[in-house]
Amino acid sequence: MKILNKLCITIILVLIFLIFIKSNSKLKIDFFNKVYNSNISFSYFNKIYEEYIKDSKIEEVFNEKLDYTNKEKYLDGVKLTFSSNTVIPVQESGVVIYKSNDTIIIQRIDGVDEVYANIKNSNVKLYDYLKKGDILGEVDKELYLSYKKDGVFLNYEEYIK
Repeated sequence: MKILNKLCITIILVLIFLIFIKSNSKLKIDFFNKVYNSNISFSYFNKIYEEYIKDSKIEEVFNEKLDYTNKEKYLDGVKLTFSSNTVIPVQESGVVIYKSNDTIIIQRIDGVDEVYANIKNSNVKLYDYLKKGDILGEVDKELYLSYKKDGVFLNYEEYIK
């Protein structure tokens, strides 16, 4: 019953929104510019879903911190060195927006794209929602991290403490 109510409310809100867009040409142009010409934040919508629609709360699963032996600036981010093979936890909840053989990009809830490179043995898939502390994969001894928002690289020191 609870799911049916949420579904009905969602349908009604979408219909109202579509009627407003169809009846107002300026709103229609603004909507299409935002949707088709801007970067849509999957994490923002997921955050709204988690807070207002889904019943469960985000819980940290793996509360290990990145225990590195050395950090040094590397290109637009940082290279972390570990003493041995290390399991890498997700630093902040978000959606996987890119995955290759050894690189994973997570769009965090705050809209920051977190780029992990040199990841091995990862079971995550594209568009998976990962919670803070979930295991992302492993690294042999080096992890490359960078942070980006709206196409601009951010200072890694704000995110690596």
